[in-house]
Amino acid sequence: MSMIGAEPEVESESVSERRWQRIEITLLDAVQFLFLGALALLQIVLWRRVPESHVLVPVYTGCIVLLSATIAIARGSSRAGLKLLDDLVIPIIVLLVVFETLGYSIPALNSNWLEPTLVRMDSWFFGATGSEYLEHYYSRPLLDMMHLFYVSFYFVPLSLLMLMYRRGRRADFQLAVAAIGLTFYTDFLLYYVFPVLGPYRNPQIHFTHDIMASGGLLTRILRRFLDHAEIVAYDCFPSGHMAATLVSILLAYRYRLAIRRLYVFLGVMIALSTVYLRYHYVADLFAGAAVAMVIYWIAPSASRFVVFSGESGRWFGLQKEV
Repeated sequence: MSMIGAEPEVESESVSERRWQRIEITLLDAVQFLFLGALALLQIVLWRRVPESHVLVPVYTGCIVLLSATIAIARGSSRAGLKLLDDLVIPIIVLLVVFETLGYSIPALNSNWLEPTLVRMDSWFFGATGSEYLEHYYSRPLLDMMHLFYVSFYFVPLSLLMLMYRRGRRADFQLAVAAIGLTFYTDFLLYYVFPVLGPYRNPQIHFTHDIMASGGLLTRILRRFLDHAEIVAYDCFPSGHMAATLVSILLAYRYRLAIRRLYVFLGVMIALSTVYLRYHYVADLFAGAAVAMVIYWIAPSASRFVVFSGESGRWFGLQKEV
């Protein structure tokens, strides 16, 4: 009887040990945890200055719990659904939560000291900001089309990740996830260092055309959507549209994806639309391109860097090339 009673315990320990061995904390995991922890701490520090802090602290804490639970349950699983949840779904959800809540604390922490310099830089080239200069080329069809290109930004990195996931080459997929994820989190960090409102929200810039009145039905629909979807006010420098799109283009060429030429076309139009629609200064685009190039350069090592490996029991190191 005693022997029969002991067997499940041994088996349970074995299962627990195997589950622990498959736990692996990647660099992107660590960045997400650090970012969420820093944001939660920031809300506590700015409790009196950010009215939404009492909501944001539990939101960030909940995201940390969600990430931890996903790693514990799904990391290393052979089940396709759990792997997709761990690899793509939960990281995207957490990233969107972070992005949509940055705007509450950035103004309380910093001011838009860089904005006048960016206005002057645009003025050196155009005699005004790039957005004011492009007002001369406003038309209803062009405004509608440019709004379509602007929102196509969401399609580019997401479609790239889905294509890489379907190819089934895990190392390549992990590199793409690391590159795009680190691009966004680098942008998020720099928004705190260089808070910039952009031409659209800059009260010092007086435009001669009303975009909503000048555009057609698509302009009105998409502009309202963007006003509600992108609630971060200080998210211009560097341009996340430029950074994430350029990283996606570089990855598409690295892996010779058939869609790469479409990405190049969309990338050019997305960059133009950000200035045409008053969301960015021209310097924002160059800063975004610089972020993309740096992240793409470090991505191969970043995708293989493991903060902790349960299998080896080691902290910090690179996975072997497969």
